Amino acid sequence: MAKGNNHTLSRQVVFIAKSNVLRLCRAIANRKSKLCICAKANQIDRSLPFVESNSELWVDETLAEKLLQCGKIENLRVAIQKLNGIIIPAGQTFSFWHQIGRPSKLKGYVLGRELREGCIIPAIGGGICQLSNTLYDVALKAGATIQERHRHSQIIPGSAASEDRDATVAWNYIDLRFLFQFDCQLEATLTDSRLIIRLYAKDLIPNTSRKPIPLKIAGRQSGPQSCYTCGEFACRRHKDLIGLGLNTPDACTTYLLDCAWPEFQKWIKSSVESQELVITPFPVGFKGRCGWQKMCEYHLHSGFTAALRSVQARRRGSASEKRSRQLKATDMLARAGARKIPITSVRLVVDVSFLAELQRIGTLGGRSYEVLMSRAPIKMIHEQLEGASISDPFATSLSDFRADNERVELEWMALCRASKIITPHHGIAKWLESRGIKAEIIDWILPEPAVEEKKGNYLYFPGPTMAREGAKAVRDAAKALHLSVSVSGAMLEPPSFWEGVTILSPQEAPLEGSIAVVHPAALKDRPTACLRALSAGIPVIATSGCGISQIIEVSFGSVDEVVAAVQGVIEARSSAKTNCPSDPQSPSSRSVPQKLGQTRSVKRFTALRQSMVCPFPHSA
Repeated sequence: MAKGNNHTLSRQVVFIAKSNVLRLCRAIANRKSKLCICAKANQIDRSLPFVESNSELWVDETLAEKLLQCGKIENLRVAIQKLNGIIIPAGQTFSFWHQIGRPSKLKGYVLGRELREGCIIPAIGGGICQLSNTLYDVALKAGATIQERHRHSQIIPGSAASEDRDATVAWNYIDLRFLFQFDCQLEATLTDSRLIIRLYAKDLIPNTSRKPIPLKIAGRQSGPQSCYTCGEFACRRHKDLIGLGLNTPDACTTYLLDCAWPEFQKWIKSSVESQELVITPFPVGFKGRCGWQKMCEYHLHSGFTAALRSVQARRRGSASEKRSRQLKATDMLARAGARKIPITSVRLVVDVSFLAELQRIGTLGGRSYEVLMSRAPIKMIHEQLEGASISDPFATSLSDFRADNERVELEWMALCRASKIITPHHGIAKWLESRGIKAEIIDWILPEPAVEEKKGNYLYFPGPTMAREGAKAVRDAAKALHLSVSVSGAMLEPPSFWEGVTILSPQEAPLEGSIAVVHPAALKDRPTACLRALSAGIPVIATSGCGISQIIEVSFGSVDEVVAAVQGVIEARSSAKTNCPSDPQSPSSRSVPQKLGQTRSVKRFTALRQSMVCPFPHSA
């Protein structure tokens, strides 16, 4: 019979009829065998001995097969969610199909590569036999008792079948089953290029030399043809491809964005191409912190879900409750964006706020991805707050909320696997580098300088008034120096917090007229007020947690350092009034603030001040 007749309508009807009979028989047999689904553990104990098996995801790089390869990897993303973290009890039979369940579109499975009747065809759930192949191999290495295993009818070059370590599966009558004499746990992950399965067990004795079960199938051949490459246009299966949009695979990059920092906007514009996809929380042109400009031809948004997140953030409650609700709402937004990512996207650029949820649902698997750091990693936030709470153990804003351990672990795991991390925040970059993760630092974008204001005798605190923002150090320094404070943020401490200090509003005491912007915060995502100050030529006294290099750096909670820094700025300002040239636009009057901006510590500030001629021309 000619190859093109392998998939005629009559043969398909016969195949379906036989398959349904076999499925019915297996379903009846399964009821008697009392199989159960293995439960998942909250965490994987990676300190235990383990065996590992891995396989390449991309076995065929030809353009014709690209879409089916992408479909296979998407199916693997869905399937491993049922396997990762499960515990297989001693003496219990593990059944691949009983654990995974039937592949369907409703569960997220798509068209992938499936070997059927001698040909590679598109099929829903196609390609998950790579998962069963790798499972079988790791079970052999761990010394499992193999109860059921079937080989492929043909050998795909580069696959496990070429080494006779394959195990094909077909719902539900062709299964993979094995059992262990000890409790064990599975870990299934996808990198950008490999499927990796590890099996952890306390009593594990690896047996990597164990040979596969010999099975003989008549007529086993090598090199099956695909519907894209066989050239059999009269074949029924080939005709089924017409109109399905499978002949023009279009791999692309997808940008899954959240906070619209101008620094990230500029970076993306310099690298995005017209055929790539950008997914934003709100439509293009939306005004606000999540409002992005149009950057390429294809833009999608998750407006309804983003609006729900905004509503959640505005609900009343304690600071801890608000942060918890915001994290859950951001996870919901991450899932909404993940559903819009095409399966052909092999590269992602994602916001760090989505990272933990995307890692949990498997969206990052099988792809390379880059991370935009619109905030510090949760692990860093916890460390910074724990350190800060030592100096002020009674401050609720330093101890009121901590993310759960699972979220911290998921986000950190995703960060470690990222191909690139992008941030303008020097503090975040330095912290990541100290833990072996290199970040690409991009430049902060300074806003346009505001109208020059007459200098006043007050400090500017960007707030809000809470311990983690360094409000106590600002208050105590203002008392010691008898200075007023302009507070722009919300009051989150008791009304008596600023007692003994004259408080001004930003309307009557703007940033541009202050002695200095003082923001000794434990950690700040985007120090907008500090950037405004640098643009206006105002000195900035802040911690390294604010992420800017051009500051007078102080330690969190150190009143003495803040006082010394402010005194230095005041003395330099007084000197400027007597020594400043009459022309404020002269080169000599503009060069020194740049030097001041590069000062990194209070100790170096005094020596620099003594050499200044006109450090602050705006005060003349």
